[in-house]
Amino acid sequence: MSLFKDPDFTDLVDSDERTFLTGILFSTYSELNSRDNLLKATWNAGFFDLFCAQNGSCINLFGCSSRDITVIQKNLLVISNSLLNKLKNTKIPDEIYGDPVKMFEYEEKEEKEAKTSHGVEDLRQKMRARDGKLKAEDFLS
Repeated sequence: MSLFKDPDFTDLVDSDERTFLTGILFSTYSELNSRDNLLKATWNAGFFDLFCAQNGSCINLFGCSSRDITVIQKNLLVISNSLLNKLKNTKIPDEIYGDPVKMFEYEEKEEKEAKTSHGVEDLRQKMRARDGKLKAEDFLS
């Protein structure tokens, strides 16, 4: 990996500095590329509004083709699309609306059918209807 001291890419960093700087660069890259930071960037920097307005041609936000965008730009588009789908398909509670990480992680609780038990009275009614006899399926309902 080559690191340069100048914007013209002519003055190489020496090997001692390169070892030190490489760790810092990879750490920063990893932090910038984290899911939570990408969510915050898309939501808080106004990017999400522009992303939504592009209506399917979001690559135009960067003014280049898909093969020319950076990994961070690609990840920003992917996470923005995921967040948009979450907002379209999920009822986000007011308490967390506006916090992109919490909205992204939110999952609606599934509504389960209430298991209604009528208790012993239900069985007594069935027994009366059948002259005091119950069937196995009577205990299942």
